[in-house]
Amino acid sequence: MTDGILLNEIQDDPLLKAYDAIIIDEAHERSLNIDFILGCLRQLADLRKDLRIVITSATIDTESFSKAFDGAPIIEVSGRTYPVDTYYRPIEEMLEDAGDLTFIEAAAELVNEIINHNREGDILVFLPGERDINELRRKLEDSRARSCDILPLYGRMANADQQRIFHPQGRRRVILSTNIAETSLTVPGIRYVIDTGLARISRYSATSRTLRLPIEPIAQSSADQRKGRCGRVSNGVCYRLYSEQDFLGRPRYTTPEIHRSNLASVILRMLAFRLGDIRSFPFIDPPSDTAIRGGYRLLEELDAVYSDSRSENEDAYRLTKLGRRLAQLPVDPTVARMLLQAKQENALEDVLVIASGLSIQDPRERPAELAKEADEMQKRFVHKESDFLTLLNIWNAYHDEMDRLSQAKLRKFCKQHFVSYQRMREWREVHHQLERILKNLKLLSSGRDDRRAVRDTSQATRSNEPDHKGKQVSNNQQPTTNNHLTDAGYAAIHRSILTGLLSNIAVKEEEHNYRGPRNRKALLFPGSGLFDHDTAKKQRKASYAKTSKPKPAKTTAPAWIVCGEWMETSRLFARTAAKVQVQWIEDVAGDLLKLKHSEPFWSTKSAAALCKQRKVLFGLEIGRSNVSLSRIDPDQSTEIFVRNGLIEQGIRERPDFLKNNDEVSQRAESELARRRLGSGFAVEDRLYDFYRQRLSAVGSYAELRSFAKSEHSGRLDFLHASIDDLLPEEEQDDTTEAFPKSLAIGGSELPLRYRHEPGGDSDGVTLHVPLTQIGAIQQGTLDWAVPGHLEEKIESLLRGLPKQIRIQLHPLKERAAELRTQLKPSERSLREQLADQLKAQYGIQTFKDNWSKTEIPSYLQPRIQIENTKGDILADGRDLDALRESLKTTAKEVSSGNGLDAIPAWQAATAHYERENLSSWNFGDLPTEIDLSGDS
Repeated sequence: MTDGILLNEIQDDPLLKAYDAIIIDEAHERSLNIDFILGCLRQLADLRKDLRIVITSATIDTESFSKAFDGAPIIEVSGRTYPVDTYYRPIEEMLEDAGDLTFIEAAAELVNEIINHNREGDILVFLPGERDINELRRKLEDSRARSCDILPLYGRMANADQQRIFHPQGRRRVILSTNIAETSLTVPGIRYVIDTGLARISRYSATSRTLRLPIEPIAQSSADQRKGRCGRVSNGVCYRLYSEQDFLGRPRYTTPEIHRSNLASVILRMLAFRLGDIRSFPFIDPPSDTAIRGGYRLLEELDAVYSDSRSENEDAYRLTKLGRRLAQLPVDPTVARMLLQAKQENALEDVLVIASGLSIQDPRERPAELAKEADEMQKRFVHKESDFLTLLNIWNAYHDEMDRLSQAKLRKFCKQHFVSYQRMREWREVHHQLERILKNLKLLSSGRDDRRAVRDTSQATRSNEPDHKGKQVSNNQQPTTNNHLTDAGYAAIHRSILTGLLSNIAVKEEEHNYRGPRNRKALLFPGSGLFDHDTAKKQRKASYAKTSKPKPAKTTAPAWIVCGEWMETSRLFARTAAKVQVQWIEDVAGDLLKLKHSEPFWSTKSAAALCKQRKVLFGLEIGRSNVSLSRIDPDQSTEIFVRNGLIEQGIRERPDFLKNNDEVSQRAESELARRRLGSGFAVEDRLYDFYRQRLSAVGSYAELRSFAKSEHSGRLDFLHASIDDLLPEEEQDDTTEAFPKSLAIGGSELPLRYRHEPGGDSDGVTLHVPLTQIGAIQQGTLDWAVPGHLEEKIESLLRGLPKQIRIQLHPLKERAAELRTQLKPSERSLREQLADQLKAQYGIQTFKDNWSKTEIPSYLQPRIQIENTKGDILADGRDLDALRESLKTTAKEVSSGNGLDAIPAWQAATAHYERENLSSWNFGDLPTEIDLSGDS
């Protein structure tokens, strides 16, 4: 039985009671399944002492296996082989004669050397990959070796071509093979082996989730396997294109697959079988912690497992309901996830075909000598937006022909279209197995035709095309394609694929170049139907052109893709790709999306606090938008709403509480300016505190309405502020007497306006004086205009006195307070009053010159603003005498009639009455006088 069947037996019968003995053959291959089975058998050995376990291999690490099975006996059986001579022919030594040399050229030389010496027997050359085989084949066909049958052998070859290896035609053969001929196939008649010592080894990176296929030196056990290929029928000779020292320095055995594979499938199966934690499972060679973490991480993304917080083990995981269903499907968990989603999308039949196709080797063949013919014949299968649908097209075409052709003609159809008949049969078998399981799980109805996928009835245009041997293919042999799938059908299929391959999405950076998760850079695989070779050719020509800025080629590749796998060879490729919509990615990602928020701001249009939101998946930005800040940061959203929406009037609608608070804020600002205790900023801070004490988790006007409805019966009057709310508590007493709002002069109350703008022209208090009242103002009246400033004025004047006088008055602050209580309002200036009071109270004689150099800070000196009746400013300043002199000059000029045109007040007053070229009295009576104050 196969290893897969045995694993299913273990699931149904953990103790394998139906068996007395288990023989594991070819154990050296160390596949995932074999290592997993060996671990199960190690556990079973203690539970069933009667069970016989036999492990066989040609190149096994017998000591390690014996130790793993508690010192099991080792039995060595000599094989029926002939002696093999080994010769080391390192390339370094051959360089002396040939100059620069590659292993391809070295192998070619050695083949010709064997042929030149007329040695009998077929030659088997081991090479890393298909490209190396084709290159060596071309070299040999241009040399003496062309007299031989030069036969390639690799995994992707057509079955008929592989069969040529096993049916010699009489001529000497040179077989160029990958490591497929090490163990998988036994090639008859080989006498000579040329071993390059290299192989392309599959390595999965759990960190980057990339399947790498690097060319690496093989292990000693693999070299011995290759050597053994030439001792089957006679004495053999093995040439190694590396030194003996190099051979002895290589690892003894090939790295087990479990150390270079994705462990998600193994972990899922272990959890389903209840075999315990993979970290403690008795593997012969346990996998690394990095690989284990990578497997769990992938299963978490598939929603197959969850971390069990109740367990004492912090790394313990449990299967989800979805994970238990995934474990029932014998395919990779990513493929199983597609199938379960496809059921929800009503696309299960199509996705079942694709999923089973992804589980086998690509059925398409592309022989090197017929590459162009193969590409041409397979064009009809290609879907320009999805390689997954290309697989569906191949399936549908095959089954169209299978319905009406005999097996012989069906084989012919496959050959004409470069499709492997054997792999199509394998595909059908996998499809049949999965279909049966899905029916048992009630996911698929049991009455459907199990051979084909339901597809769109549109068919590609059919025409006569020659096959690759020049024969005409009849019209009715052209395959149906699925290029006309409806948009809804396309979306359903690819949303299903995305659920399993979400970490394989990528966004285009430039034509055919994509950026995948975690900043992975990849090229769209040139064999993809999405790859535009015409565009790529134009780009190459542009890069070779002499112009420094070639015109970019028109872009055709989709913005977003999902790929079946990341494969690294010469570089990283995105293979089996399809165009997807970014919205599908967002829909499928769910909780895997990371929301990143930044740049909070106020939107007047939305009347709300918003922020920038980026949706990020595996480091890729899926989308961005502006969202409400309230659900991200309620406290910050309230802060922005209060600052920008309420205080800075960022709401277009002006409810009553905002109008009230604007008025109260202006009054509070005036009050603080009178006492020089702060500016409008201080009032804003108090108003901010007022709102914050009453609002929480309110980031928009709509949320304010909802808040008021739930907390205040829909009323907003709880936000009406009073003057006391916006002033410091200690400043809430009435200060009208110390800082009056007006000044009585000549029977009129002239307004006083306060500003706290240090260094500004309007700093301090401004007295608004009509032009007609300027003569009634006295200096004493100005000095006493603001009683609250008087004590500070007195102290400033005392500090300006000569030193010999000033020292008699120390401490000056206290003297200023005493003098303030002794002085009474007067029309005399403050300096005159102080001179009299100093002499009377302290016996200190001062003179006018002593006071001439004293200065009062400008903000303590009232600023006089002369205005006309319209409020226009005619003159302003803080020196009363200078203002009067300026106005006196203007008055003289007006009374003498000289210079009237230069006086703005005169120009403004007479403009209404001026006319030119009058010939009759066509206007009313002229006034006998004009008021230059502006009341004309």
